[in-house]
Amino acid sequence: MLVGSKGAGLALMVGVILAIVASLFYPGGPFINPVDQSDFAAAVDALGEQPNLAHLMTMLVIIGMLLHVYGICALLRLGQGKRCLGGIALRTGVFASLFAWGIFIIGLSQRHMAIHLMQRSANSAESADMARQFEALALDSQIGMAGLLMGFVWIWPIASTLVGIGLLARLGSLDVFKVAAYGFVVVGAGGMIIFLLAQHASGLNINNLLVATNTFQMFGSIFLFITGLGLYQGRSGFVPDEESAG
Repeated sequence: MLVGSKGAGLALMVGVILAIVASLFYPGGPFINPVDQSDFAAAVDALGEQPNLAHLMTMLVIIGMLLHVYGICALLRLGQGKRCLGGIALRTGVFASLFAWGIFIIGLSQRHMAIHLMQRSANSAESADMARQFEALALDSQIGMAGLLMGFVWIWPIASTLVGIGLLARLGSLDVFKVAAYGFVVVGAGGMIIFLLAQHASGLNINNLLVATNTFQMFGSIFLFITGLGLYQGRSGFVPDEESAG
């Protein structure tokens, strides 16, 4: 039975794969009827055209994020009883990650509602006026989802940076796992810069900023997968010293 760090590592790796694949193949995403996600009306229309696929991919992302939550909680043990800067940063980063992912999951629940409302609008039994009302409500849900995801986009870089700092304090020689820890810090700093640009540099193309944010998050997911591998293998720095496999 997979328990402890081994089970947490497996959950983190599977969660990353699920979330990435489902995020790539939802309607309106990169590969299925792609649309500009900053165009909320077009994004809602894309979801309404293939609602079953949209529901499935959204559900898989949520499951993936719940596996993220289970997996990263294993890192909380590493900072227990330690008041050093690295231990504090790691625990704070994990708690911030849990909060950010919770916001993300709630945001995706809004997408489920938008898809449902688009399904209702396409129901032939509904009047034209009622169909338009459902479409307007679906658009409102999509905008609400975007608002929640803005919270995630702001908190996630801080969480990533803190987790990276905490892991760097525990890891020794340079290897793929320490590179991933450095990567957390880099993508966190990059994510914060992009968010500040989106707030204050109004002349920039918002879609380009979305692409940049998604790229940083993709690399962050790769680093999470590597972290999950370290947990699964019981690597030193990822598990308590008495459980380390080297």
